[in-house]
Amino acid sequence: MARKSKNRKRWDSVTTVAYPLLFAVLLIAAWQTKLLHRLLHVDTFILPIPTRILTIIREN
Repeated sequence: MARKSKNRKRWDSVTTVAYPLLFAVLLIAAWQTKLLHRLLHVDTFILPIPTRILTIIREN
C-alpha cells in the first residue's frame, strides 16, 4: 500500500510539471505556425510570431 502511495506521489509530481510544460510547448507551436492567428482572427502585426520577437530583441 505504501509503495502505491509513493508511486502516486511521484507521478503527481511529474504531472504537475509535465502538463503545464506540454501546454506551453503546444501553445508556442500553434503561435509559431500561425494557427493561433487564424483562431483569434488577428494579424501578425498585432501578434508577431515568436521567432520575429526574438529577432527584434537580438537586433537591439
